[in-house]
Amino acid sequence: MHNLHLGVVKAGSPEEACKEVESRLSDWGNENNWRTICGCVSDKNEVYVHDEDGRWSINDEELDTIEKLNKLATSWITVDAEETKEMNDMMTAAVKGKTLESCDWYKIEQYAHDMRNAQGRSSINVLEDELNSWEFSDNGVTNFGAAELDQQQYVVLIDMHS
Repeated sequence: MHNLHLGVVKAGSPEEACKEVESRLSDWGNENNWRTICGCVSDKNEVYVHDEDGRWSINDEELDTIEKLNKLATSWITVDAEETKEMNDMMTAAVKGKTLESCDWYKIEQYAHDMRNAQGRSSINVLEDELNSWEFSDNGVTNFGAAELDQQQYVVLIDMHS
């Protein structure tokens, strides 16, 4: 399964930002769990392509600004009314004795996870907020810590396969 995780880091250049995130993730994964550093967007909306083979293209018009990345990350915590009704109906059926399929339980688990992440939040600012921090097998935002104060901040797009 592929997912997009965003790594926030301060660096002297976009190349350094991508290398820093790659270095921080060097111990994560094995032959079944791997990653591709796609590129990054600076806090000034400068785009840098690091690896064009990633599932998410930094050149994609939906991923090329901090504002658009904020919108994407906010979508990860947004739960709509139709989905809520579907999950409530499944849970009610289970309580009444209906046997649910494993895929239904998985949907319920994911829904509960999303609800936990959304609790008390209405939006995500990728430069300031974290979501599923260090949980690279899930969509999320991890801040890798500040370096020099005068360095630029970058959001690195990480195509995670787990």
